[in-house]
Amino acid sequence: MKRILLGAEVAALSDKRVVSYSAAFPYFYAYFGFENLATVETACEQEVSPKRLLEVARLIQRKRVKVIVGERVYPTPTLLESLAKDTGIKVVLLWPVSVESGDYLRTMRENVSKLVAALK
Repeated sequence: MKRILLGAEVAALSDKRVVSYSAAFPYFYAYFGFENLATVETACEQEVSPKRLLEVARLIQRKRVKVIVGERVYPTPTLLESLAKDTGIKVVLLWPVSVESGDYLRTMRENVSKLVAALK
């Protein structure tokens, strides 16, 4: 039942586009119907070039993307915060694994709810 409710929340959004800081969520996006327009860091903890940051910043501004997604398990990268500040985009930090409770479904509900709230 919860999955259906979450699907309805996502379906009701007029804009499901996001930008990701890391490549942690492609299956999550595909399953729930979000559209990831770009990924800043395509390999775990890679050094991001100024050129890549500029490309993503321009895409965010050109496409008027509202949200950049990061991972909640690591400290928020300085580059993510800078990109958000420079472009006026909202940062949403999602759990790539279960929250402390170990409840995977609760984690997915929390992730979807956060993203839906930011995209409204």
